[in-house]
Amino acid sequence: MSSDTSESRPPHPDSNTASTSESENPAIPSPKPKAHAPLTNRDWWPDQIDVSMLHPNPPAASPLGADFDYASEFAKLDVDALKADLVEVMTTSQDWWPADYGHYGGLFIRMSWHAAGTYRIHDGRGGGGQGMQRFAPLNSWPDNASLDKARRLLWPVKKKHGNKISWADLIIFAGNVALESMGFKTFGFGFGREDVWEPEEILWGEEDEWLGTNKRYSGERDLAQPYGATTMGLIYVNPEGPEGKPDPIAAAIDIRETFGRMAMNDEETAALIVGGHSFGKTHGRGDPELVGPEPEAAPIEQQGLGWKSSYGSGKGKDAMTSGLEVVWTPTPTKWDNSFLETLYGYEWELTKSPAGAWQFTAKDGAGAGTIPTRSADRAASRRCWSPTSRSASRRSTATSPGVGWITPRSCKRHSPRRGTSCCTATWGRSAATWVRGLPSRSCGRTRFRPSTTSWSTSRMSPRSRARCSNPACPSRNWSRRHGRLREVSAVPTSGAAPTEAGCGSSRRRVGRPTSPPSCSRCCPCWSASSRSSTDRHPAVRRSRWPT
Repeated sequence: MSSDTSESRPPHPDSNTASTSESENPAIPSPKPKAHAPLTNRDWWPDQIDVSMLHPNPPAASPLGADFDYASEFAKLDVDALKADLVEVMTTSQDWWPADYGHYGGLFIRMSWHAAGTYRIHDGRGGGGQGMQRFAPLNSWPDNASLDKARRLLWPVKKKHGNKISWADLIIFAGNVALESMGFKTFGFGFGREDVWEPEEILWGEEDEWLGTNKRYSGERDLAQPYGATTMGLIYVNPEGPEGKPDPIAAAIDIRETFGRMAMNDEETAALIVGGHSFGKTHGRGDPELVGPEPEAAPIEQQGLGWKSSYGSGKGKDAMTSGLEVVWTPTPTKWDNSFLETLYGYEWELTKSPAGAWQFTAKDGAGAGTIPTRSADRAASRRCWSPTSRSASRRSTATSPGVGWITPRSCKRHSPRRGTSCCTATWGRSAATWVRGLPSRSCGRTRFRPSTTSWSTSRMSPRSRARCSNPACPSRNWSRRHGRLREVSAVPTSGAAPTEAGCGSSRRRVGRPTSPPSCSRCCPCWSASSRSSTDRHPAVRRSRWPT
């Protein structure tokens, strides 16, 4: 038998990697699979049927025991106390990883969104419903850099409340509480995500290096199924632009495609981008070569943490995560409309961050003094890097004005109330049975009938009615919102299996259909189009939707 080489066989499944790169961050070198690894049975017989998928997450893998009932344990939880503990954690900066502007809210929102953002409609996999972000490869993706610190910050809260709150619920709930603590109004929260205790076998890509794209595209730029992200190891898109090229229009095309594969329309896409980037900042002040390996490859003395940077102190003002050095708004710990006001209020020019990443800066120094920066002096009373000086406005390629053509009129800067409504509805509303101590308001725009692919309007205003131009339409109703139920904070009803949509939500529109040209998206015509789209995604149609 001829000798096998590492080039002629699949990468070893246990290969260690050494990458480093924030959702906003392909600045760090990519790892390579370990060469000349010992062969496993799967390497020798790659076509052998893998039956492990028939018994995922076996009870023996859980440290909680086969008799553990999460619903019973959750009934003992004081949700108000949990929320208060989370707010305390968010507003208490730690010396080992100082908070930006004294608040970890931006970091926690990013953690929650990155748990949710792995969802894809083709096979219904991914999402935040099982706490998968704790395991490889997600815990070591370049896009999840520094989120190991966010989960470590949550540990005292998890330790205090124990099995009454799952990691999956805690990760998502932390993002919800972060938004509320900074002035954002949510639709409440639905609990019920049960943890798994081993990583799920999911095909994230065939590339053998992080940030690779060479095996998921064909033609001009046709993204293959089932992938939802444009790049291996990223949640959705490269923030510097496709393939790292700072082209805002090309970035907008990628954004529309990848968010569509998470079952979002343009309005919902814009709402999440605007809402998520209304808080916090990115980190790219140092040399990316000085950042160490991710958690799965980090040495044992780092105690499960990764991406240790030797640039300066490696934290606070010297933190290195994405390579971009951007503060999104003048008020990074407060919910307002300043992201869009800043975005559309200036002309922008292409520049590079201190780490060498492409980003945009306001032309001619416009906006100087409007964006807070962090001083090198420690604010002893807050134990954080405080905003004592201000700089000019900056943007990444993926959030530059060039992507404004996918921003619907209702979400733009001249309508802050409507923009807030978009963000609130897109982030989620509570439709679960496990809701206690929190508001359970209804969005009041649409409701989903899980047994079909149809939609029905709910409490539409008079101006939203009778706008269908299709003469064959029986109802001639039209829902202005026509968006899919995001339910980012929702979970399945009791007894239903969770579908990994959004932040572990249960109800998600199937496919991403467009309505017939002659119809203004009335309910019956939209349903017909939806059924057509469902036929193109048989795997989704077979999913167990809640009843």
